[in-house]
Amino acid sequence: MTRDIDFLFDNQLIAAVEKLIKDAKKNLLLVSPFIDLDARIMDALIEKKDIHDFHLFVLFGKNENNVYKSIKKNSLEFLKQFPNIEIRYNERLHAKFYQNDYDFILTSLNLYDYSLANNIEVGIRCSYSTKGML
Repeated sequence: MTRDIDFLFDNQLIAAVEKLIKDAKKNLLLVSPFIDLDARIMDALIEKKDIHDFHLFVLFGKNENNVYKSIKKNSLEFLKQFPNIEIRYNERLHAKFYQNDYDFILTSLNLYDYSLANNIEVGIRCSYSTKGML
């Protein structure tokens, strides 16, 4: 089992989240209180839409009075296009965590266009599974 851990900062972090999505083979978990998908994230996800056995799990939350303050309507409609998706809401969610088949990122970064463009964000990426023998 390999355990590679990287500290990610700002643009490295955004690129790593995009890569994590692109590298997902069968499973992808996106945990973010606020979701407003930008074009790069949508492009990475769209590649997965027609994969028959690909499963997408999304957890978001925060604003119990208006769900669209937590997830933008166009992002929700985009995500609903995936055939094997589970979307859940938790009003107490504060965590930001992204995981595919082999890697995860624990971070301060929401999947929110504003956060991607304006905030200083950090996170760690960890490989958690064997990837086969060379």
